[in-house]
Amino acid sequence: MLTENQKRQLINRIKRLVRESIEENGYFENIFPEKKEKQKKDAKRDEENSKGRRGLVLKWLDTAQELHSVLAYALWPEKDEDAARSEFSKKYRGEDNMGRKYQFDDDEINTLYNMRGDFIERAGFDK
Repeated sequence: MLTENQKRQLINRIKRLVRESIEENGYFENIFPEKKEKQKKDAKRDEENSKGRRGLVLKWLDTAQELHSVLAYALWPEKDEDAARSEFSKKYRGEDNMGRKYQFDDDEINTLYNMRGDFIERAGFDK
């Protein structure tokens, strides 16, 4: 049989273990699940925008191959011209001569997308 003091100590110990377990399992993280749904929707929208921009940029690059060197110099002004053209070529083709995968990252795609808009605006074409 437990004394009152032992019983109180046991109850306190059990409470502490239950609280630790709740905190470790993230019980309180899901109090407002609608926020997660909104975050998922925002992430999906951002991904669709990114894919859309990537597709537009790559289609534009297919038709504007004479601009690749100019775009490479503008995209990486800190690199020398040969390195910039080489990097651009690898990312445009999707791989290097050894078969390693390359692609434009999201920041580069956004920069190219803005360059595309500027080019179209200067040329007087419709987007």
